[in-house]
Amino acid sequence: MPARRGLPILAVGADLIALLLAFSLAYRLHFSDQLAVLSPVMRDPVRYLVAMAVLVPLWLAVYALRGLYARELLQHSTLLVSRVADTTTFAALLTLAGSYLIGSTQLSRGWLVIAWLAALVFTLGERELLAFALQRYRRHHPWRVLIAGAGQSGVRAAALLAKRRDVKVVGFLDDYLPLGLAVAPGARVLDRPAAALRVAVAEAVDELLVVDGALARESHDMLLRAAYASPRQLPLLLLPSNSEELLVRLQPAHRGKVAVLLPELRRIAGLEGFAKALTDRAVAALVLLISSPLFAWTWARARLRGQPFLQGTPMVGEGGRRFQRWSFAGWGPVGGDVGQTLDLGRLRGPYRWRYVVEKLPRVLNVLRGQLSLVGPRPIVAGDLPLVSTWAGLLLSMKPGVVGPWLLHGQSSLTPTEEVQADVDYVREHTLLRDVAILCGAVRQVSGLLFQRVADDADTLLALPLNGPPSASEGADPDGLAITRRHATEGQR
Repeated sequence: MPARRGLPILAVGADLIALLLAFSLAYRLHFSDQLAVLSPVMRDPVRYLVAMAVLVPLWLAVYALRGLYARELLQHSTLLVSRVADTTTFAALLTLAGSYLIGSTQLSRGWLVIAWLAALVFTLGERELLAFALQRYRRHHPWRVLIAGAGQSGVRAAALLAKRRDVKVVGFLDDYLPLGLAVAPGARVLDRPAAALRVAVAEAVDELLVVDGALARESHDMLLRAAYASPRQLPLLLLPSNSEELLVRLQPAHRGKVAVLLPELRRIAGLEGFAKALTDRAVAALVLLISSPLFAWTWARARLRGQPFLQGTPMVGEGGRRFQRWSFAGWGPVGGDVGQTLDLGRLRGPYRWRYVVEKLPRVLNVLRGQLSLVGPRPIVAGDLPLVSTWAGLLLSMKPGVVGPWLLHGQSSLTPTEEVQADVDYVREHTLLRDVAILCGAVRQVSGLLFQRVADDADTLLALPLNGPPSASEGADPDGLAITRRHATEGQR
């Protein structure tokens, strides 16, 4: 694939431009604009031009040595944010140490700090743009995958890959099934594993996905040897044969002379974790400040009526820690937990407002670090056995106030599909995906809340504080009675 061969050169060129812009912007901000916080002294611009001419190639060399031009990172953006942040910080620290050692030609520390921040932002930005452009390119020239092993795990992987527009499963290699048998939509058994190299060349395969345990041991070992001998012609990936192995990342290690693999749950850490936690608390504090009159009014009203102010639901959070997820007491139906899904689209008028407003106290959980703004669906303590297969992965991150399930609409996914959406979110988490989910959730909830608000305004004012009428009064607790009333009025 041409894009595959030229991708490292394109990435080096993009990083070169990003670093030049970062160093130039740092000089402009630090010296020309005379930032009051840094209070710099005007210095010889020639010194910084020379510094830029020396530092840009050195930083590119650091980028290369730290793996920013590795095939996996360029083609699939695996751990892009953390890798770029760590490498840029490492290069800045090396520059700082070098400026101290040189002594007589010290660079301004303020300039270096601004250059580091600008380089981080610009490098991340151009890498995300590069990944987006590559994804668009692959829609017309998809990533071609050949799967060795047509067992249950291989067929399931093919079905998942078939949903992507940028990936094409060209077929299977298998020891046992007859040639030509269709085992997945658009994919059949092409040949035996012994012909892997010939099939890979003929089908222009980009990667060979070997399913562990689905082939004869001799075929499995032969494919490994062929991939090691011809890594460019036969790039190889290993797919674990059971779901438990998919929950973790495996890191190579040694115990003496014995090679082992260490399982490591994927957790958000480092600069990415700090940025996510900071964003969570900043937004939660802003929401709490804006809604403080509502909190005060609800508290005073509850005290006057002798009712509880908040109600808690026992939840299981990150690392299995238990906590109470807060809601306003007596504000209406509570839903949206695993195994207890409520379709917000079926609620009408005031019940929609109550459904959303009652969840405002969850910003307190966010401020306490128990919830995140975006994350996998919170797990009710009693429902933990229902997701036991994926519990290790789902509990490796803080649960979210909103998450990927909300973008699909709560009634359009089965419980199994909701859990799978959360599992995919944890595996493929990025800060940009968090922003996309948050914006989508705000757009969806806003559209639901303000739909037919004029028709339901009078009903909203007439509702009592402690929620919709009880079932004994002839009302539907999900607000379906209002739906039927509007349908009747429409027929009239």
